[in-house]
Amino acid sequence: MLGTWIVRFASNVIIMKAVFLLVVLVALVAMAMAGVHHYKIPSGGDTHDTGHHGGGSIFDTAASAINGIL
Repeated sequence: MLGTWIVRFASNVIIMKAVFLLVVLVALVAMAMAGVHHYKIPSGGDTHDTGHHGGGSIFDTAASAINGIL
């Protein structure tokens, strides 16, 4: 009885860790996509951020949320 409970608990912990890792990876990919989408590297060596836009996307929202948590 106790052995069965331990096996079930251990498998649930592994599943929870896998789901958490998946969520973290999706969040990191979303942040990377938001960075690529939000900023463009200007040509000609100009360092001024000309690629910034005023609109928001789901990726921008995800990046803002993750940055707020961190």
